[in-house]
Amino acid sequence: MNVYISEQKLSNAGITPADIQEAITTQNQLVNSGRLQTGSVEVRVDAVGTFQSLGEIENLVITGKTGNQIRLQDLATVEKSYADPPRTKMRMNGLPAIGIGIATRVGGNSVKMGAKVTATLEELQALLPVGIEINGVYHEDQVAVAANNNFLINLAISVAIVVFIILLAMGVRAGILIGTSLIFTIAGTLMFMMPAHIELHRTSLAAIIIAMGMLVDNAIVVTSNAQTSMLRGVKRKKALEDGATIPQWGLLGATIIATLSFLPLYLAPNNTAEIIKPLFVVLAISLTLSWIFALIQTPVFGDFILKESSGGEGKDPYDTPFYHKLTNFIEKVVALRWVTVGVVIGLFALSMYLFKYVKQDFFPAINKKEFKVDYFMPQGTDINTLERDIIKMEKFLLARDDVNNVSVSLGSPPLRYYLATISWSSRPHYANLVVECTDYKAADSLIMIFKEHLNNNYPDGMAVMQKYKVSPYPDAVIEATFDGPDEKVLHDLADQAKAIMRAEPLVENIRDSWGERTFKIEPVYSQNKGRIANVTRSEMAKAIQRVTDGQQIGTYREKEYVLPILLKDINRDNYDYSNFASIPIMNASGKIVAMEQVTNELKLDWEERVIVKYNRELSIAAQCELMPGVGNKEAEAKLMPLIEAIELPPGYTLWWDGIYEDQTLSTEAIMSNMLLTVVIIITILMILFADFKKTVIVILMVPLVMIGITFSFLASGLMFGFFPILGLLGLVGMVIKNAIVLFDQAEEEMKTNGKSKYQSIIIAARSRTIPVAMAAGTTILGMLPLIPDPMFGGMAITIMGGLFVATILTIIVLPTFYAIAFNLKKEPL
Repeated sequence: MNVYISEQKLSNAGITPADIQEAITTQNQLVNSGRLQTGSVEVRVDAVGTFQSLGEIENLVITGKTGNQIRLQDLATVEKSYADPPRTKMRMNGLPAIGIGIATRVGGNSVKMGAKVTATLEELQALLPVGIEINGVYHEDQVAVAANNNFLINLAISVAIVVFIILLAMGVRAGILIGTSLIFTIAGTLMFMMPAHIELHRTSLAAIIIAMGMLVDNAIVVTSNAQTSMLRGVKRKKALEDGATIPQWGLLGATIIATLSFLPLYLAPNNTAEIIKPLFVVLAISLTLSWIFALIQTPVFGDFILKESSGGEGKDPYDTPFYHKLTNFIEKVVALRWVTVGVVIGLFALSMYLFKYVKQDFFPAINKKEFKVDYFMPQGTDINTLERDIIKMEKFLLARDDVNNVSVSLGSPPLRYYLATISWSSRPHYANLVVECTDYKAADSLIMIFKEHLNNNYPDGMAVMQKYKVSPYPDAVIEATFDGPDEKVLHDLADQAKAIMRAEPLVENIRDSWGERTFKIEPVYSQNKGRIANVTRSEMAKAIQRVTDGQQIGTYREKEYVLPILLKDINRDNYDYSNFASIPIMNASGKIVAMEQVTNELKLDWEERVIVKYNRELSIAAQCELMPGVGNKEAEAKLMPLIEAIELPPGYTLWWDGIYEDQTLSTEAIMSNMLLTVVIIITILMILFADFKKTVIVILMVPLVMIGITFSFLASGLMFGFFPILGLLGLVGMVIKNAIVLFDQAEEEMKTNGKSKYQSIIIAARSRTIPVAMAAGTTILGMLPLIPDPMFGGMAITIMGGLFVATILTIIVLPTFYAIAFNLKKEPL
């Protein structure tokens, strides 16, 4: 509510601004009138009479110092309007807009909710006046449906590839048997996710993909064992029973270990666990079901799917030229054990050295057709100037055929429509643009085009363009934060860091967390001049308010809203720095004097618009963003040594915020429970093997998968990050499972056929070659549809490369380490 006054008109009427404020406050003040006791009843007394309309304010009678009375509308213009200048604005497709945010309740279905909201808005559109339209900025339901459908298609293709490869390699009957086991496991997992309150989303679906190799492997082990026994003349039913029961405890132990390898993620004590907790639960469900189906469904279905053996003595299934050559190869590798160990160690050392050249990005971007732009003008820029730039940007974007919608929030971020977004504080020089393109490929190309357009046409602004990720962005990707007691020293340290950043071509958008300093006007009040003019410093300040933002003289209550009543000089738009000293000030007696009559000087000085404190100390961060295609580790490796070499005065500290801190905290959260997990896994291995040497051999196999991971990422050019780490943890389970099954089979050879340790390990490696290669091959090929996915492509590459090497480790390196551990000599088989 604005009350526009003329100081000269008030003076002529014998009224002062203080008289108006006193009248409004007296009339509109809320007063507790107490309670009246009437017999046994207590009744609250409410002295009503506060302003109920704009007319009541206009008709308010103002009494001057001499007792003269006049209505406010005869002295001033009273009107209800928006804040001027506005604190925030919103625009949609080039027009002013108002945003409404609707969130799904806890436990609700965003898809169903979104469909109902869309239907309701369509009904409302017909009731709105012509020219007012309802548009959506971000439809979570549509995004969820598209993402899940796309991922389900990839999952279906992966399953189809896995089943097809098994059909080719193991025959139609075995392929059908293993394929049904896989389908039952996935279906059962989806069914049990409902009572576990796990929704269908990227993380839960990723768990099924990660577990794919182990889900197939359980059924492959049982089916392969049964087929081998049947070729030797064992009856089908007996072969299936033995195929399931003999390795059952080894498979159970491997299943538990595979699940436990993800335990640190589930127990992580930070927001990382919020994202991936469902992954651990889904893995536990799916792997447990795969073990159950392998022991129950596979023998039952196999009894009528697999072809019955012909009976009799049968034949040795390994008496073929292929297996003879394979056996000779394994024996030669074991005989040259130290050469094998040397090669493996050399490859591992090389992979660890080369890993530093793998690009890293902790959380990848998502394929969304929208991208967002945080646009900053210099601090001190008013929102109307900002809007003029934004209108030009809108015209550029909306003229393109690959742009559907452009929404802009000025002065503050938009409503929180996506969890992983920055929530900036309100600031008049800031705008956020959400650009919706025709598809994600158009968004990728438009980012570069729009960035070049802004650089060429808006030199005063800075634009940070980002695709959406699965985790919140920090204020900047790289932040070197200095803490200390003195502003000037901190600015100097930040300037040195920013100079280093500007010299590095891998980064852009260099700035600091305090932003630019801005001008301030300082009228220096003189007590002597003030006494002569009968003007107090408070009266001077209120006069300045009346020509700037407005002097608040009361509040107007409209239902649940409380609106400020502002007293403003009717000539307020005529003042700037050149005539600021002539601002009229009315003293208590109603006389008007110019501000220059009560001030010694009018100073123009610099000030910090933003000052940040951290742990009660001044804190400033030198910030920058990454150039397209650059990983944060690559940029950090260049910048951190140089910035850390800056000499810090006593009492000042440097620490790293941004992505570095997020990754460090997430890694520490995961590692905090890693020791517990390792102890549990080693305990299970000791229970299964009852042998310390075997346990050590299995543990030594795990880090060697880095050989395949490093070379796969270098070849593909993809970035290593959070989801590849999930794939790495999945590989732990696969490697350990292969080792457990191989050692179990070697133990069975010794017990059943009286073989020596050497003979049993060679025979076990030979017999496990095809099943291991089969499980690895199906999993590797099943990952192919995921490679283009920006979120799970790195995870797919991790599993593919690591599993390829893990297969070789199982067949060749594991027998070699076993022979070294037990000092085995070559013996005839």
